Amino acid sequence: WSGKIYSYKTGNFKDVAKLGDIITMTGKRGEYKGPQIVDGVLEEVLASPIQKTLAEFVALPDDDGNTYVVTAVVKEIKSGDNALKYGNMILESEDGTVTAETYGCYGQWNNTSKQYFIKDNGIKAGDKITIVGAKTSYKGVNQMKNAYCVGIEAGE
Repeated sequence: WSGKIYSYKTGNFKDVAKLGDIITMTGKRGEYKGPQIVDGVLEEVLASPIQKTLAEFVALPDDDGNTYVVTAVVKEIKSGDNALKYGNMILESEDGTVTAETYGCYGQWNNTSKQYFIKDNGIKAGDKITIVGAKTSYKGVNQMKNAYCVGIEAGE
């Protein structure tokens, strides 16, 4: 999964950026248990999604103009060739009372690594996933459209 990189000795990063932000950083390329930026400088925050619980997210009106960060449990990976190819899932709140679907879940914010992201990363029912995307609905079903993943935690 190439949607993250470790930042080492980055002065202003924690004060400015938060989970799900799309940022521009400059620095030296390093390597320690994977790629990293050393002595990096946060140049700009390009987009700053709004953090919501799944219940807060599904209560929102449809809005392609904003993006939201949501953490939820994967209830089901949808079946069918296109659903598997693009990462369509049913998510539920940790207490199991609220559900929403993803209409695509990718590994990078610009959707360049979208095909088979769920399969390639071994994401399965019961895993906790943090994703960013727009609030939409289809035939009365709440959805996160064109989501990108910013965190995966294996379920039990």
